[in-house]
Amino acid sequence: MSADKQTTKPSTETLATFGPAAVMAGLDIWKAQPVALAAYFGDILKGAETQMRRHADFLGQLSRCKDLPEAIGVQAGFVQDVWTEGARQMQDALQAVRKGSLPSADS
Repeated sequence: MSADKQTTKPSTETLATFGPAAVMAGLDIWKAQPVALAAYFGDILKGAETQMRRHADFLGQLSRCKDLPEAIGVQAGFVQDVWTEGARQMQDALQAVRKGSLPSADS
């Protein structure tokens, strides 16, 4: 039995061969994910803070109402504002996700 000597080829791998270059590229992509998630959840928490303040203001206005029609008007205004702001915040959140998940034109 003869021992065959193994020769090493020069590295001509591409990203499609799953060699070290592909692994490093994959790691770079995963390193960016926590930053994107932190930004996304930061936006969500800012929105939650805004909604909590609105609820507190609403309850203060509701407690100062003198009669039922005034209370219904306050509630109707609050519901309309919550839906409008919620839709805007959802659009902002989806835009942030789209930015973080789609490749940019310069890459």
